[in-house]
Amino acid sequence: MRLTRILLVTATLALIGACNEATPPDQPQNDITGQVVDAQGHPVAGAEVILQYYTSPPLPWQQNRPQTLISFTMLEAGHVSVWISDYCDGEVLRQLVDGVIQAGGYAIPWDGLDDEGRFVPDSVYWFHVETDIGLETRSLMYLRPGYDNIAPDTLLASLAITDAQGRFVLAQSCLPFGYVTPTEDGLDDHINTFTITRDVRVWAFSASTGARGVSPVVTVDPDTGADVTVTLNP
Repeated sequence: MRLTRILLVTATLALIGACNEATPPDQPQNDITGQVVDAQGHPVAGAEVILQYYTSPPLPWQQNRPQTLISFTMLEAGHVSVWISDYCDGEVLRQLVDGVIQAGGYAIPWDGLDDEGRFVPDSVYWFHVETDIGLETRSLMYLRPGYDNIAPDTLLASLAITDAQGRFVLAQSCLPFGYVTPTEDGLDDHINTFTITRDVRVWAFSASTGARGVSPVVTVDPDTGADVTVTLNP
């Protein structure tokens, strides 16, 4: 099997951070914390939170509705399994192919949804192609320029959901800060190298009201994290 990496628009699902009651109070925390409020400044419970990342240099090909192609060649007919998994813990997010296919070249599209039909956020993911002769695993940077065009009824695989006080916590441990990827042109020729920076915008969505909001660009400190307020607009 010959596996060719094609990097198109590029958004690892981050693990949801949680407060640890056993943590000594004087131990510094580097989580991304914050609060989601409405236009009147009242806390919003149940808001879904995701992150928008930036790269250095900026990606030139981001699109509002990205799609990624996973390409591979089968030299002979056989069983193939293709799936997308979480960057941090390897959880299977989307099974794309699982069956016998004929010899030939294939380009399998991934529309950025998980197996539950939820819209996955910006991150780095793993894609896997397993055949009778072995397993190929590659990382995939998957980023959008923003979430302005998400429909109010879109199902989200959110990174966090706000509590009764509108607060949320995201641990840095599984966020892809500093992830570096070289890009190729499909002929194995190097084009450029992109790094995910520590600059993010925090987006929040309220499914009950259809409101959304986004923070200014925030730089997340590796030692102290960041605290962000997101105001929802109808």
